[in-house]
Amino acid sequence: MLALPAVIALIAENTGHVKAVAAMTGYDLDPVMGRAILADGIGTSIATAVGGSPTTTYAENIGVMAATRVYSTAAYYVAAVVAILFGLCPKFGALIAATPGGVLGGITVILYGMIGLLGAKIWIDNRVDLGNPVNLLPLAAGIIAGIGDVTLKITSSFTLSGIALGTIVTILAYHMLRLVAPPHLREEPQAAGRVYERGAGLVVGDVMTAQGEVSPYAEESADDPPAPDHPH
Repeated sequence: MLALPAVIALIAENTGHVKAVAAMTGYDLDPVMGRAILADGIGTSIATAVGGSPTTTYAENIGVMAATRVYSTAAYYVAAVVAILFGLCPKFGALIAATPGGVLGGITVILYGMIGLLGAKIWIDNRVDLGNPVNLLPLAAGIIAGIGDVTLKITSSFTLSGIALGTIVTILAYHMLRLVAPPHLREEPQAAGRVYERGAGLVVGDVMTAQGEVSPYAEESADDPPAPDHPH
């Protein structure tokens, strides 16, 4: 039970990072989501077995990808090896410790900000209707619980806080609201399909509302001929 909050946080963080990389690169990474979480779990098991802390796909690294637009796997293999070698060098650790806090803080603010905006882009691409309270309320509560590091003390030795609590609040609140919401709020619009071709994400098809009408969010190309009027 003591490890449960960390596991929930790692799964939520890893899933969000894979989604962010998919949004940046235009590739559909959902089929390999399980492999990413499995690798994270194996890394955490190895690290904790030798007295280390749980590992995750750190948001700083995803932010660097967004800033540099370098998505090569080989580049990050090299970065990992260099990081391990630097970790064995105490003088390099002293150099990092000597870096002014304002410099590291400024970099962190920018990188985390990029991750947040990529998350918003994913919602936009998937036509998440934030005007629907069934979507809006759980997201609002989960975001504030996660960012504000809200803590829920369940027992004297078991607490939920931060990302773990925010994830649980969002998921539970969403499904509870769907159970009690009117039918027109429970129905989700049918999002247009996405085709990933050579790293480019293309939206194909119309976005249909619950009433079977074409959503105003549907994308139209200026090159496409106007749709014919339907006969009355």
